[in-house]
Amino acid sequence: MASLYADARFNGNVVILDHGKVVLERSYGFANLQERRLLDLDTGFQLASMSKQFTAAGILLLQEDGKLKLDQPVSELLPGYPWKTVTIRHLLTHTSGMPAFEENVENGLDKTQVNGNREIFALLRSGRYRAKADPGTAWEYSDMGYDMLASVIEQLTHQSYGEFMEQRIFAPLGMKHTTSASTDVDQAPVTNLAFGYTRVGNHFEPSNHVKGNESAFYTANIVGDGSIYSTARDLQRWDEALTKGTLLRPESLREAWTAATLADGHPAATSWGGTHYGFGWEIVEASPYGRIVRHGGGQPGYRSSMQLFLDRGVTFIILCNLDTDEFWTYSAALAEAYFGPASK
Repeated sequence: MASLYADARFNGNVVILDHGKVVLERSYGFANLQERRLLDLDTGFQLASMSKQFTAAGILLLQEDGKLKLDQPVSELLPGYPWKTVTIRHLLTHTSGMPAFEENVENGLDKTQVNGNREIFALLRSGRYRAKADPGTAWEYSDMGYDMLASVIEQLTHQSYGEFMEQRIFAPLGMKHTTSASTDVDQAPVTNLAFGYTRVGNHFEPSNHVKGNESAFYTANIVGDGSIYSTARDLQRWDEALTKGTLLRPESLREAWTAATLADGHPAATSWGGTHYGFGWEIVEASPYGRIVRHGGGQPGYRSSMQLFLDRGVTFIILCNLDTDEFWTYSAALAEAYFGPASK
């Protein structure tokens, strides 16, 4: 990672845990380039879609509380939800068949204002959008599915999504620097924030001021799919809760880390190739390093990744505040460096 930082291809924090013990814990670069403020292990990053594992955990906690069932229709919990046979499980596993945000619903938003879950839900219940597939028959990644799960949490608890996450997950685990907040970093109440950057020519600009990244403004109040900010140290606490079973019951975590099954009996394969999906986690059943559960996240200026090598007892956490598609190769390179070359 040091060589990537030296080549201006990485800026961020990296942690490796081996059976709960810190093997590597290092910051590379700046939280704010203009101020020359350095990163540290308590610097906050947007997690983007890594947030989904927390939303899924919130739903599982409510199941443990007896407030919902995974095979319960969403419309029973969220009055006005238009697809009557879509269940909570379908939303968790990206098998709901809901219309795609980017293809259809996004254009229905008023892009001159900040939108949240209420505006998304109003569009969905308007009847303007048709399902893409019957529930349970196909896998297609759906940010809106996780937004609806966050709305279910709010409906059942009479709390905001952020309040629920703080009360039931972040505070009990000692995740003092983790919160759900606006994805417009100019509005996010996060101290010691890593500002996201995009390469423009031969230099980096704050991503939320770069043309083409306007969605950071008009979708800033949407929660559930990507609104959580966290730190390298707090994510170590999250890893400990997962691996030691201090938050969720064993049967809940086992289900979260089990590949979804489609109506035809086959596992729900992701569009990323060779992997499946549970509840907020991508699942690699057989890698050269054993079974892996993982999730990444990407928003303008941010990339994130958390990988648990379950058969090895090892976890990688990588947080980056640069726009770079090369980021997705870093975990594989780190695994080869740590475990040795994969056997052919």
